[in-house]
Amino acid sequence: MDVIDSYEEELKDLFSQIDKKMAAVKSGGDAPEALINAEVLLDQVADLLKQMSVEVRSLEGNERQEKNAMMAGYKTRHEETKIQVKTAKTAANKRALLGDADGKSLEHRERMVDTNDKLARQNEMILNAQRIVAETEDVGADITSTLGDNRAKIESSRDKVKELHGDLDAADRITKSMVDRAKCVIS
Repeated sequence: MDVIDSYEEELKDLFSQIDKKMAAVKSGGDAPEALINAEVLLDQVADLLKQMSVEVRSLEGNERQEKNAMMAGYKTRHEETKIQVKTAKTAANKRALLGDADGKSLEHRERMVDTNDKLARQNEMILNAQRIVAETEDVGADITSTLGDNRAKIESSRDKVKELHGDLDAADRITKSMVDRAKCVIS
């Protein structure tokens, strides 16, 4: 028996233990403890799958393909079992929260839990909207600052152009005056 086969046997044993824990939960046994144990076993399965993956990588050819297919099956089972345990844990937590009361009391409690869930989702949406508004305000402030800088540059350019026009007008007057004197001297 090689290392991968021993890992496979250990995986089968771990899944068997998890199945027993889940059966205990369904039968109404000590659900919290059984679920905690199932989660610990699932962590062990994940670790074992990682170790198996390393071993499978060292194989070659058809054997590697076969073992990869086997690993894919175990990974799928692991994910499905994780979902099953999570669902059972959620149900157990809800039962613990709502208690064992029957009739309208249970119905009111379930409605309250649903309402609280809706409120939590709405609060999250409001917080996201507030974050977006804050980000938008920051972008707006940056744009306003950039526009202010651009306005100052444009005004400075306009002032320089006016000054240049004034200098050109003075130069034009001086040139005309020089031309006029030159005409007087020549005539």
